[in-house]
Amino acid sequence: MRYKRVHKVMIPLPRLLTIIAALGLMAANLLAENSSESTNPAPSTPSPADSHSMDVVIFSGNSVVDYTTKKYALVDSTLPPPHGGKSARIEFWKSPHSIVIGAGRGVDGFSPTRIDWSSQDLVFDYRTEGVPKILSLSIFIPVGGVLKEALVLKNSPDLKNLAIDGRWHTAVVDVDDWQTPFKVALASGKIPDDALVNARIGLKVAHNGAINISNLRAVSKDHEPKTSEVAEPTPAAEPTPTAEPTPTAEPTPTAEPTPTAEPENASLSTRLNDAGINLTLPANLSPSTYENLQAKASDHLEIQILIAEINPTEELGVFSVSAKGQVEKVHRSQSGTQEGDIIMITYKVKESLSGQPARGEVPFLAEGESRVAYLENTGKPLECRPAAAAMSFDNF
Repeated sequence: MRYKRVHKVMIPLPRLLTIIAALGLMAANLLAENSSESTNPAPSTPSPADSHSMDVVIFSGNSVVDYTTKKYALVDSTLPPPHGGKSARIEFWKSPHSIVIGAGRGVDGFSPTRIDWSSQDLVFDYRTEGVPKILSLSIFIPVGGVLKEALVLKNSPDLKNLAIDGRWHTAVVDVDDWQTPFKVALASGKIPDDALVNARIGLKVAHNGAINISNLRAVSKDHEPKTSEVAEPTPAAEPTPTAEPTPTAEPTPTAEPTPTAEPENASLSTRLNDAGINLTLPANLSPSTYENLQAKASDHLEIQILIAEINPTEELGVFSVSAKGQVEKVHRSQSGTQEGDIIMITYKVKESLSGQPARGEVPFLAEGESRVAYLENTGKPLECRPAAAAMSFDNF
C-alpha cells in the first residue's frame, strides 16, 4: 500500500485576517468602478438633446450613382461648390424628366434618428442650367432591407423658385414631417439609434435641363443659412496690360449704303410661321416684348399636362411636341375654353447642341406638371399653340 504525503501550511491568525481585509477592499473598489461606468456615458457619445445641434448630411454629392438610366448623373469637379469638394450633376434630357440617385457604396451614411423636422429644415446648395423649379423631391431610406419613401415634397414653394443665373445658391426647404409609415418605423425602433443608412434621392423637373447639387442636409432652424446666393471665390485680378500708342487716324472712307439687316434669328421666324404662329420677332426678345405677347394671347390658362409626346421631325435638330392638358383655371379665353376642358397643344422646338431647347425656343412640356399657358386657338375646337414664344408656359 502506498501513502501520499500531504504538506500542511499553517498561516498565523493575524496574517490571515490581514489578507481577508485586503481582498474585501479590492472587491469594493472594483464594484465602484463598474457602477460609475454604467451611470456615466462616455464623453464622446452625444446625448439625444445635443444630436440635433449638428448638421446631418444626407447626400454630399462627392459620389453619385444613377439608379434610373445609368447615364444622366455624374460627379462634377469642374463646378465646385463654394465650400469646396465636388457636386453631383444631374441631367434631364428625356420625358418624364425624373431620376433616382444615391451615393456610392459606403459613402454618406447618416442616422435618421438624428433628424427632427420640427426643429430642422432641408438645405442644399445648387447651380442650375435651365431648371427653374423642382416639381418633386423624395428621399428613400431602407427599413428592414426594403426601401421606404421616407420624405415626399411636391409643389413646395421653396423648390419652385430656383435661381437660374448660373451661380451657386442655397435652398432652404421647410419640411412638415416624415411620411407616416416611415415615422412609425422609426418610433418602433426598426432603425436603431446608432445605425447608419444610405438614402436615395428622387427628383422630377418640368423640362430639359441640368442641375448641380451639393451637401443635401438637415440643418437646425436656429442656425440654417438663408435662401440666397452663395458667395463664390473672387478670381485674382490680372495685371492691366500696358497701353499701346494710339495709331494715327486715317481718313474715314466714304460710307457705303448699309444693306438691309436680316433678323438675327430668321430661322426661328420661319419655323414659327411654318407652324402657323404669326411671329416675325427674333428669338432673343426683350422682357417688355414677352409681356406684350402674353398680354395679347387670346387664352391665359393654368393647365396640368396629362400626356406629352416629343418626336423628331425630318429637319435635323427640330422636334415636334404634342401635349394634352386639362384646364385647371381660366384667366381669360377668347376661344371659350372652360375649366375641366382637355386641350391639345402642338408646336415645334429646335434643340441646342446640349440637348436643351435653343435659346428663345418654347420649352418642352412634361407629363404631370402644372403650368401657366399663354395660347392662341388654331381655329379648331380645343386645339391651341403657344402665343408668347419662349415665355408661353412661364410667368416673369
